[in-house]
Amino acid sequence: MHGPMKTGTTTVALKYSDGVVLAADRRVSINTGLVVSRTYTKIVPLADFVAITVSGLVADAQKISEFLTARIKKFELERRRKPLIKEISRYLSLVMHNHLKSYMPLITHIIVGGVDVRGPHIFFLDDAGSVVEDDFLSSGSGSPIAYGYLEAAYREGMSEEEAIRTAIYAINSAIMRDVATGDGIDVVVISPKGLRKLSDEEVKKYLRR
Repeated sequence: MHGPMKTGTTTVALKYSDGVVLAADRRVSINTGLVVSRTYTKIVPLADFVAITVSGLVADAQKISEFLTARIKKFELERRRKPLIKEISRYLSLVMHNHLKSYMPLITHIIVGGVDVRGPHIFFLDDAGSVVEDDFLSSGSGSPIAYGYLEAAYREGMSEEEAIRTAIYAINSAIMRDVATGDGIDVVVISPKGLRKLSDEEVKKYLRR
């Protein structure tokens, strides 16, 4: 019998001058190493100003994304403002930690990225609910490879164009070396103007350069 589906994966998030870029591969595998999907989207928009990347168990990742989307809408109705990226991350931290205490941990790592009234932010959360904010982050089986590229290429205050290129190259470097990463790259850019996803052709243009 096959084990649960895992995203395997490499996801990346980084800040640029006034926004964030999120990138991820599309491959999903199971415990045997069998690839069961080549088209799974691991970047999930929660609203027009925030999205998450997911790595780990697919079912838990889907549960988290649906829960957070509903929570953000509820927050906006009750508070009459958009939540800060930090507030979303801290709330998710409580949810994940409570699951851990009840012996039903959510086996997934999440990167929350977005732009609020305080600027661009990215946070990493593990399955215990720990929260870390940084200028660039990566998760998944290929993250050590992606971090190697990010450490060398990232600089504070880079342009949107530079940030997109850096994120794509970091994922591509993991695709070249990690068997659980592959089958294309998704890229989402969040700026003060809103959220947009790059087309496959736009991503290919960066890879051809």
